[in-house]
Amino acid sequence: VLVVTGRAGPYPDDVPYPVLRCRGIRASETQGNVALPSLDFKFKRLLLELKIDAVHLHTYFGMNKAAHWLHRKTGVPVIQGSHQRLYPEYVNVVKWKFLARRLTNFSLRRMSWAQALWTVSENVKQFYIESGVRKEMQIDPSGSDRVCPDDAQARIAETERRFSIPPGRIVLLCLGKVEIRQKNLD
Repeated sequence: VLVVTGRAGPYPDDVPYPVLRCRGIRASETQGNVALPSLDFKFKRLLLELKIDAVHLHTYFGMNKAAHWLHRKTGVPVIQGSHQRLYPEYVNVVKWKFLARRLTNFSLRRMSWAQALWTVSENVKQFYIESGVRKEMQIDPSGSDRVCPDDAQARIAETERRFSIPPGRIVLLCLGKVEIRQKNLD
């Protein structure tokens, strides 16, 4: 697992996994970074050199575009994860309903780029269907258990088979933001 994010703000990378940072700007104290990988040519070259197996996104902006660029170049599958209905969060961030509606529509279009969609509830899935998203979605409830399941190897093998990932290859996990308490990782 390798986490990729924007390089902006006072984030220490003192975590037990590798963090790769590309160009970015600080959005706000509460909203974190906005990654700008399309402005970072060294970063894009490094993505090609890493021989990535899969990309898991939680953003619709800079990293989303970079992941789909990587998919077009290499065929690596992109899994788009989403946790919310988008519009209420966008209104909270940008404060303008018109702009929040535009961002919501933009994000819904970006979802169609992914090879797989994951969401956190039936409610959010229904919102996406009602909004015109026509891809199959898998519901992956919020929260992370820190317990390894008994059938972990079988699950890994199934994931590798499903996404045509050669056994033993490294998989890139790309997140927009990790909320430690929401993920039960504190």
